[in-house]
Amino acid sequence: MTTDLTTSRTKSLTELSESAKTLALKALSENTLHSYTSAISRFRTWLGERQATDTSLTEYCVAQFEQGKSFPVVNQIIAAVAWWCKLTEIPVIQPKREVIAGIRREAHGRGRGQVAGLDWSTVERVLAVAEQHDSPAAKRDCAIVAVMRDCLLRVSECAALTVGAITREADGSGLASVWRSKTRNEQRLYLGESTVQLLDAWLAERGEVDADAPLFVRLHKGGRISNEALSERSIRSIVKMRANNAKIDGRVSGHSLRVGSAQSLVSAGASISEIQQVGNWKSAIMVARYGEGLNAASGAIAKYLHGR
Repeated sequence: MTTDLTTSRTKSLTELSESAKTLALKALSENTLHSYTSAISRFRTWLGERQATDTSLTEYCVAQFEQGKSFPVVNQIIAAVAWWCKLTEIPVIQPKREVIAGIRREAHGRGRGQVAGLDWSTVERVLAVAEQHDSPAAKRDCAIVAVMRDCLLRVSECAALTVGAITREADGSGLASVWRSKTRNEQRLYLGESTVQLLDAWLAERGEVDADAPLFVRLHKGGRISNEALSERSIRSIVKMRANNAKIDGRVSGHSLRVGSAQSLVSAGASISEIQQVGNWKSAIMVARYGEGLNAASGAIAKYLHGR
């Protein structure tokens, strides 16, 4: 574990072309890569001159638990170290399973909790506040929020959209061709008429660009539009800032639009399989978790005991 981290990220890729190296490092999203890099750096600092072993990783996880860290934080450390080992072609180290199981149980309830979902009605509030500002930034941000809501997008998927990914239908609605970051497949997803209108308002500001140009780009001071795609971090900041401007309570993140749309679909009566399909979840477990408590009013007790 004495190898420099920046060098280690490409050590096992030395036989590949530069293009292949770039693609290999893009296997992780920008945010995940940043989180993993930070986690590994902290682990190496803690190790000092000691060797990275199953035992030392176990003790590091225990130290993090004793400092008050939540189980998801500990679990991310384990995933980051495993990724680092594989990338540098050294034996993967793993903490003792029994210890990690104890941390999972004892750390239950720690952490910041699940992000607040921005449901459909809340998104309308966010858009209404943002639209009061007739500026390129407001038009861009409204389009981002609406597209992420309609398509249940992850931040990485929003950042990857191009101008040519959007097509329009005769009735005013549209379709977005989305490259799903988790499953590596492409989906064509519905965009409502109001969302297409917000997109068109943004693209009118943007001007004529090639179909393969990024859909959402940075703005320079004074509102001058660049050709540089927004980073994932910038999109997260935009979602949080627009929610804050609308005085939305709760812990909002870039994931809040995806969570909120899933919750709204549950409330509207959509089936788990329908939500799973549009959101491109591999498993129904997370969809069910997002909907916990939302459909209680239509459950068996409400229906049969209280006549709802």
